[in-house]
Amino acid sequence: MSRLKLVLLSLLAAFAISAIASASASARCGGPNPTHWVFCNNEEPMKELGTPPEFALGLGGLQLLEGKVTGVAAKFHCLDVHILAWLLLLGNFHALLIYLHCIEIKPSGCKLSTAQEKEIKTKLLPGRTIPLGAPLGSPPQMEVKGAGATEEFVALEVEKNGTMECAIPTGNYSVTGNQVVELPEPESMKVNHELVATKANSHLSIGGTAGASYSGTALVHLGSLLAWGILPGT
Repeated sequence: MSRLKLVLLSLLAAFAISAIASASASARCGGPNPTHWVFCNNEEPMKELGTPPEFALGLGGLQLLEGKVTGVAAKFHCLDVHILAWLLLLGNFHALLIYLHCIEIKPSGCKLSTAQEKEIKTKLLPGRTIPLGAPLGSPPQMEVKGAGATEEFVALEVEKNGTMECAIPTGNYSVTGNQVVELPEPESMKVNHELVATKANSHLSIGGTAGASYSGTALVHLGSLLAWGILPGT
């Protein structure tokens, strides 16, 4: 069994209880006086996704994280990202991101640990569609937060690059905060939706230093391969 399948099975077990607990709180796709942006598919009748949780898969190319660590500019690249997510009721979701082929670009003399150069796996991250509440106003976006009270995404493991001097102290640096993700066509019923993370929508810190930013894109589809979108729900 593949690694991704094992992770999906563990996520399914984790959210089985959530599905039962939230079943009575479902919303309807469309209708007057909407109060939430919700995940919907294009079946007849149109149905809100989330009972049971609907899993989604995503794949993206180059991802960039940059900011300052102990006052020194730092930049990290990952060539690929895999997204595993469960869409829940009322626009809520949880996601796990797995980054592959990562390197530390800045500062010179520093590198990620060998394990993290191969793979970086985030914590299980909570998220939701925004804005919530009526009137809905602007088109929906998604907000992803770090996990727990510290809102941690992951801890980066910085080491010296061979005999070179690293301009920041070696050790682990937590990436914390939240990131807003845009969907160019959220209300269109499509099999694949593009997710766009930009620096302007970053609210992140590295090692406790605010002002960090993240950018990258990915395409996400449902495990069922049904067309889906984010619509007003009541």
